[in-house]
Amino acid sequence: MDNLIKDRLFYDFYKELLTNHQREVLDLYYNEDLSLAEIAQRLGSSRQAIYDIVKRSAKSLNNYESKLHLVSNEINREKKYNEIIKNLKTILGKEEISSNSKEVILQSIHDLRG
Repeated sequence: MDNLIKDRLFYDFYKELLTNHQREVLDLYYNEDLSLAEIAQRLGSSRQAIYDIVKRSAKSLNNYESKLHLVSNEINREKKYNEIIKNLKTILGKEEISSNSKEVILQSIHDLRG
């Protein structure tokens, strides 16, 4: 997985564990796609200070994931869910089940995701 995508996922899952300032910087960096220089200018800081915050915060997010595994568990759940849907569609396509029943079954599986 691309590091930027991975870091954004970690941020989405663990942002509440960061300080307000770290969240503000990472939100501007990941969600608003501002450069380090743009963030520094907006926050009245230096580019180097913003760089340090981004790097330290990303390291913290990686540490949270290595201990809690929320992102990897979610990715695995999504893969299993998609495999179940694929298999159900194959099974339901081969058997004599009304279209309405098929939709009810598929909707029930989709509802499992919460």
